[in-house]
Amino acid sequence: MSQPSRKQQSKESPVHLYRPPTTTETGDSDSSPSTPQSQGRKRLRQIYLHHLLPKLQHISDATRESYLTLLNHWERLTGDPPSDEISSAMIFQFRADLQAEPKARDGEKRSSATINKNMRVLHPLISLLMPRDREHPSALGVIDYIEYPEALPEDDPIPRVLTHAELDLLYEYAAAARWPSERYTGIPTELWWQTTAVGLRNCGARVFDFFDLGRDELDALIDAVDSLQGGSGLFRKLAKR
Repeated sequence: MSQPSRKQQSKESPVHLYRPPTTTETGDSDSSPSTPQSQGRKRLRQIYLHHLLPKLQHISDATRESYLTLLNHWERLTGDPPSDEISSAMIFQFRADLQAEPKARDGEKRSSATINKNMRVLHPLISLLMPRDREHPSALGVIDYIEYPEALPEDDPIPRVLTHAELDLLYEYAAAARWPSERYTGIPTELWWQTTAVGLRNCGARVFDFFDLGRDELDALIDAVDSLQGGSGLFRKLAKR
């Protein structure tokens, strides 16, 4: 039997391996020994490419994109100083500028959650610059320990609860649902959505928590709801059909 060609193999099973950045990508043009002084003259993107990216070979594309977005913000708002010039005051100012700058997409200010996310992404890079210790044995030691901003308070959105009229419509429109298939759930698709809608409306559970319930847990939940409904058994009849 003939062996598949290299081209066929690559199409059938693509493998994405870490490739060390080139000197063009990092901005390095010499092969001088690595010292704290030489590392300190590198910009934050070079620190990311040389020292953090090789450790992140198995992260998702979304996480990798978060680092690139953060670096774009950093270069635009700070002027991209050498790493050994980064200070606590600079980091606090960077966060303040992120808060003040309107988003390019819609002109709105960034939420506290978005600011906190960017600062969480920045933190591993700043930790790499500080002195080596037990928690960061591969740190570069180009700056002293510095104070890092605490997370901003985030406003939890008030959850919206369906009205009885909206629940009635959802219950009625469940007849048009085609997913998930009865082949996978064991009950008709319409009934699956009706049970889910009634269960979530009565119990107030998070969606994924509700779907993770085991049979015993679901039975206990049904009993609790029936008790609150005066023992009518309506929810149990719906869930057990």
